[in-house]
Amino acid sequence: MHAMTDLHATARGDHLVDVWHGRHRLCRYNTRPLMEEIQGRRPYLHPVSTLGGTVVTEEKHYDHEWHNGISMTCPWLSGFNFWGGPTYVRGEGYQRLDNLGQQRQTAIAKVAAGDGRLAWRQSLDWLVPDRIEPLLKEERVLTVGDADPDTESWALDFDIALRNTGEAGLLFGSPTTEGREMAGYGGVFWRGPLAMLHGSVRTAEGRGGDDQMGVRSPWLAYTAVHAHTGRTATLVFLDHPENVRFPLRWFVRTQPFPLASFAFAFDEYLPLDPGRTLQRRHRILVCDGEPSADRIEAWHAQWLGRT
Repeated sequence: MHAMTDLHATARGDHLVDVWHGRHRLCRYNTRPLMEEIQGRRPYLHPVSTLGGTVVTEEKHYDHEWHNGISMTCPWLSGFNFWGGPTYVRGEGYQRLDNLGQQRQTAIAKVAAGDGRLAWRQSLDWLVPDRIEPLLKEERVLTVGDADPDTESWALDFDIALRNTGEAGLLFGSPTTEGREMAGYGGVFWRGPLAMLHGSVRTAEGRGGDDQMGVRSPWLAYTAVHAHTGRTATLVFLDHPENVRFPLRWFVRTQPFPLASFAFAFDEYLPLDPGRTLQRRHRILVCDGEPSADRIEAWHAQWLGRT
């Protein structure tokens, strides 16, 4: 993938960043969105579009108003819910609880990222009810780049460091760790539009659909013919071998709504001791068409610096 240089950004204060490829907007990063508590207040990207203009994200849809574009989130963190909506309780199902957390931006600045890339460093406090000090402090670098008309793709990178600043250990979990089977969502999460329902899911293990839920693989690709445009679009999700539990188990659904997440606590708690930092690196490629498995493997190798 060769980088194209006609990438630029516009900003509105410290709460909205738009990234453009020529005259086409690739994505909007809502860094301090106005959201109801039930929606799981956190930064998210929406709309996100392919180079050809197909929108591949959804925002605040009535079916799950806490599903917003692409974001970093956690449905169960030592009993707190940073996802939004109800919390899954073992033996009781989903319950509305007074446990909803939020991610609050404390700083954001554009940083150098190299040719063909734009990046922002963002500081976030993960806050919970009835507690002044944050549960976590996050340093996030969000990078947009490698826009390549030849392969009809561009890349979105998350580099995340979550530090436990408290005196007690924390546990990352999911509805599956709390007893709901095959519901291990969490981490960097994508909610697609209903126009991308019933897509095809590929991993390094093969092709399918919802049967790819929970599969371990270094990558996952979701492809669908967009119902509004008739164009095929693909999102490719790349995991990094430096991440704990690589290759992770993927959370993915093709219906009743399209979504996928880097589910690092799919069915097993992940502890974070006081003073320790959890680091995650992920890449998402936004593509027109359907890239081949060989192309995806090449992208993965290039991202890891192996070519």
